[in-house]
Amino acid sequence: MTAFRLRYGFLVLGLVAIAAPMTFAESFTFTAIATCGPVAAECLLGQRPAINNSGTVAYWVQGNGSNSIIASNGVTSTTIATSSGNGLGNPDINNNGLVAYPVLNGGGNASVLAGDGTTTTVISGPSQRTLGDGLSINDAGVVAFFQSLAGNVSSVIASDGTTTTTIASNSSAGGISFDQGVAIDSSGLVAFQASLNGGGESVFTGNGGALTTVATTSGNPTFSGVGGASISDTGSVIGWAGQDYNNVSDGVFTNAGGLSTVADIGNFPGYSSALDGNVNDNGDAAFLLTGNAGSALFFDPNGGPASLSDFVVGTGDSLFGLTVSDVLFFNNGLNDNGQLVFWASLGSPDIGGQSETAIIVATPAAQETSVPEPATLLLLGSGLLFGWRRRRSR
Repeated sequence: MTAFRLRYGFLVLGLVAIAAPMTFAESFTFTAIATCGPVAAECLLGQRPAINNSGTVAYWVQGNGSNSIIASNGVTSTTIATSSGNGLGNPDINNNGLVAYPVLNGGGNASVLAGDGTTTTVISGPSQRTLGDGLSINDAGVVAFFQSLAGNVSSVIASDGTTTTTIASNSSAGGISFDQGVAIDSSGLVAFQASLNGGGESVFTGNGGALTTVATTSGNPTFSGVGGASISDTGSVIGWAGQDYNNVSDGVFTNAGGLSTVADIGNFPGYSSALDGNVNDNGDAAFLLTGNAGSALFFDPNGGPASLSDFVVGTGDSLFGLTVSDVLFFNNGLNDNGQLVFWASLGSPDIGGQSETAIIVATPAAQETSVPEPATLLLLGSGLLFGWRRRRSR
């Protein structure tokens, strides 16, 4: 792996310890993989980073007239792809370090590629279509993604570049559109959300045969909406649901052991909506909540039921000497070691409206010894320190 430092993004190389203002179930170390902002206003970070079990993060970045897909573990970084013409989209990374990403070739043409910085495989070549955001790659190199063709034909596809399988189409899923990300497990089982022709939404799983309904609003008065599906290699699916079983405004569900509630919004004062969730092979669950309190990321090592003590980071927190103003987290942001990767906006906008943004990894204290330790401390002109530890209060 070649060491690489972006002129408009910086690697994390240091740790600072502070005390937390409340009691947490877990203690986390925060590592900034890349930052953009007032010190590098031309830079734009993709808001959907992904992490594999070795702690390597794949993300999209734009700056200086080009855009790139980068894989970084916080010590070294590899450029997977770069382009000054075609647009690149948010990637996913598997446990072998293979990164899948979409390419917008112009004129409505789009491709799906996979690479490791040395070799590149065409998963799906240029064709007249649009691609949904949030593709997924498993350890066998099979990529699942959404595509929309002319004539309002949309489908969920799984392909390794040689064999292509249609997981679902408009007619087979009763869906008029597929969105909110797709996820694939090691066996090739794909989880996804569909908006239904008759109204409403469903979360399905499938591998090219008959689809299995995980959760749906159709004929189900307790659900006003479902989506944000993620799947583990054990076949567990997690997602969000509007008006969950306890008749609250929102919640997070899993199908592990039968459909059950991971997070009940009624137990999270200040939050009113649940967004993307993750479940890993150990049954750990992570999810994002939003509301009047802002946005916050939660991690429950027991897979639920979660509580406020499972808080990881959110609006109003201090990271790297700046105040968190927003957090985004998606369905490829949790690995089997309990590490989470998320996008955050930090500090107040400058006179030009720019804020610091960062791709950040949160590592549970129990896992720190298995994570590569940064070797040097870097300081930015803005005074950012690249590492922060929040301990549980006593």
